[in-house]
Amino acid sequence: MTQVAGVERAQKTVVPARARVMWLGFGAVLAVFAVLAWNRRWMADDGLIVLRTVRQILAGNGPVYNISERVEVNTSPLWTAVLTVPAFVFPFVSLEWLAVVTGLACALGGVFLGLDAARRLHGGTVLPAGAIVVCALTPFLDFATSGRFFGNLTGAFTRQGVRFARDPEVERTCALPTVAE
Repeated sequence: MTQVAGVERAQKTVVPARARVMWLGFGAVLAVFAVLAWNRRWMADDGLIVLRTVRQILAGNGPVYNISERVEVNTSPLWTAVLTVPAFVFPFVSLEWLAVVTGLACALGGVFLGLDAARRLHGGTVLPAGAIVVCALTPFLDFATSGRFFGNLTGAFTRQGVRFARDPEVERTCALPTVAE
């Protein structure tokens, strides 16, 4: 910030060429991951169970598989909660497609957070070599849209990596991400 006649003005930030190349590399890796994961999209049986539970929630019956059966049916309550929001907001879109797109968005978010954590950890420009490996491994691509909680886990574990990268004094004995900080 500079002051001219008592008025603060933001200085124009110049992004170095190395940083531009790094961010373009991040974007390219994310685009490749999105295309490859989209080409391998599918829905697992657990994903279909979650879809039925979301439909029951939207119908006002609560998180059940069948009406009047009050048992826990989900293997992933978090994924159920995450899918209920877009299903409520976009009732005209097929729930199956919402699950695939939301899963892909979560997986992309997790890959991006991993790239950003590496950048923060190393304190400068980095090449996205680790994310390129993720693009080459078919389990990452297969489960990105499977209707399971892979995208959420990718984002949550990567969030913990970002937390470690931001604060080097954080105790690294906790392998699982924490909800409360």
